[in-house]
Amino acid sequence: MKKRSLIISGITAALMIFQTAAVIYADENTANKWNGTELDINNPTGPWAPYKFVYELLNEVTELMRNNHDIDIREASDKLDLENPENSKVAVKVGSEQAKQQLEECITEKGYSKDLLEITVAPNFLPMPDILINIPKIVFGDVDLNGSIDVTDLTGLSLALLGDNVLTEDQQKAADVDGDGAVTLADLARLQQYLSKKVDSLR
Repeated sequence: MKKRSLIISGITAALMIFQTAAVIYADENTANKWNGTELDINNPTGPWAPYKFVYELLNEVTELMRNNHDIDIREASDKLDLENPENSKVAVKVGSEQAKQQLEECITEKGYSKDLLEITVAPNFLPMPDILINIPKIVFGDVDLNGSIDVTDLTGLSLALLGDNVLTEDQQKAADVDGDGAVTLADLARLQQYLSKKVDSLR
């Protein structure tokens, strides 16, 4: 995970109706302990180092939340034990028992113990209105609208900017990565940075 500068600990990601939003929240004890310190989990002598596994796992869960809509993950956040870092977990809310099992299987396949997850089944958390269930979800960067962001999206956007490919209305919305209302070279550059892992998010 790349270095990030935070004055508080805690990353909560909530799956909203149209997009995934990352929200930073303040845990009072954690904020008091690390207020003003830099989140650098790769520094072996830094205060965050013992929690590296938490943020690596949290990253895996939020990636599943963002890119695998077959698993009903509603929220993910860090749950740090300040006295015993090894007891820290990633707290997750899912919409069903099936989603819980799917999440545990995915995390286990990635080499993590499911015991590192504290999963709450909350089917009524952020319910999606029935009228919106069949509305396609626009994911910024997913230019081909296939549910994932990869090099084919970069190619499609490049061809569109060259005039060799015509984007549908939904594809144009997905291609407007920076949200300025137009599809430009800036969107292509941002998407390329994201795919090459030079930035952690498209916005």
